[in-house]
Amino acid sequence: MLGTAPQVDFWILLEYREQWTRKAVDDNELPDPVSSWLGDSIAALEKKGRKPRVQFIRQPRRATGPRKLFVSESSLLRSMSFSSYLDLTEIDLEQDVTEAQTSNFYCVCAHASRDLCCSRYGLATWNRLLELSEGRAWQSTHLGGHRFAPNVLVLPQGRLYGRVHLNKVDGFFSKVENGEVDYELLRGRSEFASEAQACECLVEHQVNSVLACDSDLVRFATTKGELEVNVPARREEMAVVASCGDDEPTYVRPFTDT
Repeated sequence: MLGTAPQVDFWILLEYREQWTRKAVDDNELPDPVSSWLGDSIAALEKKGRKPRVQFIRQPRRATGPRKLFVSESSLLRSMSFSSYLDLTEIDLEQDVTEAQTSNFYCVCAHASRDLCCSRYGLATWNRLLELSEGRAWQSTHLGGHRFAPNVLVLPQGRLYGRVHLNKVDGFFSKVENGEVDYELLRGRSEFASEAQACECLVEHQVNSVLACDSDLVRFATTKGELEVNVPARREEMAVVASCGDDEPTYVRPFTDT
C-alpha cells in the first residue's frame, strides 16, 4: 500500500446529505451557483500551485440542522457551519473557514455507488470509529484505492490508511490518538508525492516537509535537520483486482517493502 495515497495538500470536506451518485462530487443536486463557486475555488487554489481535492462527507444521523464544511492544509484543520449551500458562495476557503479543530478527524470511504468494497467493509469500520471517537468519524466519498478498503483519511495529519478492517480499528485508533503512525496500514501522507510517501517511514525523526524529490532520492526537513533517503525500488509489474466490480486485472508496480 505504501506510496499509494493521492497527492492532496488542501482537503475540502463538504457535508452533503442527499444521495451520492457514482461520481457524487461532479453529479449532484447542488445549486448551480454553489457548483460554480466550488469549481472557481478549486481553480484558484490550483493557480497557486496547490493540489486541492473535494470530498463529500456525511453522518446519516445528521438529517437536520446546520451543515458543516471542513478544510485541512499544513497540519491544520478548520471548520464552519452553514444553513444553506448558497451561503457558501461568498466564502474564501483559505480565509473564511476559521474554527480550528484540535482533535483528529476520521473520514472513512463508504461510497457504495462507486465501489461495493467501500461500503461492504467501510461501514463497519466507520461505525466503530464513530463510537471510539465520540462523533469525530464521517463517511466519505471515493478516496481512491478501492482494493485497500476500508480506506481511512486522518486529518489534520493528512495521512491515508488502508485495510483498516474492523478487527484492527481499536489498535489503529489508539495509535493515532497517541500521536503515532500506524505503519502497517499506512498508504501515505497525502501532501507528499508517492516517492516521499514511501520514504517517510524510513526516517527516524519527525518529518516536517519535503525539500526535494525525484524517482531516486528524497530530501526531507526533519526535527533533527535535513536528511536524504534513497527511494525504495519498485517491484516487477503485478496484476491486482482494483475494484470489487472489475472483471479484468489492473497492473501496478508497488514499492518494495520497507
